[in-house]
Amino acid sequence: MSFIFKDNKSEKQLAYSWNILVNPKNYFVPRTVEDYRKIDFFRSHQIEINSQKWFFTDKSILELKNFVNCIYSNDDDIQNTVIYNTVYQSTLREIEIEIICKLVSKPLRDFQKVSEAIFIRISEERKRFEFFFILEGLDLKDIKEIDFVDVKIIQFDEGFRNYIYSHREQFDNNENLDAYTRRFIDKNFLKQVVIKCSIFGDFKKAQELARFRAREVINYFRYLICVLCHQRIYEKLIKIDILSQAYIQREDLLARETNNDSIIIYCVRCRQKKFRKIYY
Repeated sequence: MSFIFKDNKSEKQLAYSWNILVNPKNYFVPRTVEDYRKIDFFRSHQIEINSQKWFFTDKSILELKNFVNCIYSNDDDIQNTVIYNTVYQSTLREIEIEIICKLVSKPLRDFQKVSEAIFIRISEERKRFEFFFILEGLDLKDIKEIDFVDVKIIQFDEGFRNYIYSHREQFDNNENLDAYTRRFIDKNFLKQVVIKCSIFGDFKKAQELARFRAREVINYFRYLICVLCHQRIYEKLIKIDILSQAYIQREDLLARETNNDSIIIYCVRCRQKKFRKIYY
C-alpha cells in the first residue's frame, strides 16, 4: 500500500525533501525565554520530540510544503478523499518518529517504508460516512425514498431511527450520551424529509463532498420545477433547499460512521426564512 504518482520525478522530489525534514539541524529548538520570544506560535510549523517543541526553520518549512504539496497534488485518490491537513499531520507524525530514531542511533527506514507509513496514516482517516441534511420545501407522499445511489431522499421515520439505534455501538456504556443523542434525533430529524449522502473519505472531505452532491440533487429538482411551472416561476412560490442554505436559524447536522455505526452530531448557526413545501 503506497501512493500512486503520475511520474517518477515526484517520488525523487519527495525523497530529497524527506532527507532534509529528518535532519535535526534543520529545526530550531528554543532553550531560553529569549528563544521563545522569537517564535510566532500562530504561524510556526512545529513537531514534538521527547515532549519538547521543535520549530521548522525557513529551509525545512519550504521542504515540508513541497513534500505535502507533492503528495496531495500528484495522487488523485488522496486529493479526492482527504483534506490537505490530513496529509500534513500524517507527515509530521512520521517526521517525529524518524528524528527520534536518529537521536537514539536506531536504524532509519528507507524512503519506501516511510512512504507506506504515511499512506497508512492517511488511509486510517478515510472511512465511509453517511450525512443527513434536513430538506426544506419537499415532502414524500406515498413513497419512502428517492434513490440516486450514493444520495437518497428519505423520510426519517421511526423505522429508520430505530435502524440507526440498533446498529450503534458507541453509546452502549454511556447512558447520558445515549439519551442526549436520542433526544437530539427525535427533536430535529424525526418525521423530517432528509437527504442522505454516503461518502468515503476523512470526515471533513466527506462532509464537503456530501454537501456538493446534495446540492446537485436539489438543483435537479429545481430544474424540474422550472420546466413544469415555468409560467409562474417568477413568483418564487416554491423553493427547495438544505436547511442551512434556507436562511433559518440553525442547521442540525447528523452523520454516521458506517464501519462502527457511531453517530456524530453538531449544529451550525443560520438565518430564518419560511419555505413552502411541495409533494413528490
